[in-house]
Amino acid sequence: MRTPSDAADPLFKLHKRIPDTRITDTMREINEATRFTDAFTHLRSGVPTKDNIGLMNVPLAEGRNLGLSKMAEASNSHDFR
Repeated sequence: MRTPSDAADPLFKLHKRIPDTRITDTMREINEATRFTDAFTHLRSGVPTKDNIGLMNVPLAEGRNLGLSKMAEASNSHDFR
């Protein structure tokens, strides 16, 4: 069974309507609405992190298979440590 050649047209039209956004801006917006970073606390003290951007950089770097060192090189606000 073949897909009609014009079947992808509605998908492309819909995709063009979605505004361009950066993943970091999306994560920041989600965090503002849900405060999900508060769930990441210090193992011993239970205190939430004060550096939410740094915290969100870690799963972003790992999820993109960049690794922490490459993410640190790409960041203007955080180093590897």
